[in-house]
Amino acid sequence: MKPFLLTCIPFLLFVHVSFAQTAKPFDYTKHWTTVAYFENKALPQSALKEVDLIYIEAKKTNNTEQLVKAVIHQLKYIEYKEEEAFEKNIEKVKTEIAFASFPTKQILHTMLAEMYWQYYSNNRWKFTDSSAKNK
Repeated sequence: MKPFLLTCIPFLLFVHVSFAQTAKPFDYTKHWTTVAYFENKALPQSALKEVDLIYIEAKKTNNTEQLVKAVIHQLKYIEYKEEEAFEKNIEKVKTEIAFASFPTKQILHTMLAEMYWQYYSNNRWKFTDSSAKNK
């Protein structure tokens, strides 16, 4: 019986240590600091990768605050690197809305409305010009 216990103790200790390491909470502050560092160094691609990690963890844990913050940063970095970023960002927010729950869904709807309003404000002349020509 004693040799069996002696062989089990190291195994149980290993299991305990491995569970303790996996139960370590996600440090959002550390990751956002890394994002700020990359942003200050003008490395939007690296910042986006870090934001994607935050996004995945926030989605997994249903952390509304961190999820919305991550989506906002994703939209910003997509704007930096993509052509036709506005359309891609609109689609991203619509996709997020489709799978979101309360209160994230309502916040994202507000963001989408603001994006549409910004687009209209920036392109108002197109709408008023074309309507004047049609009369």
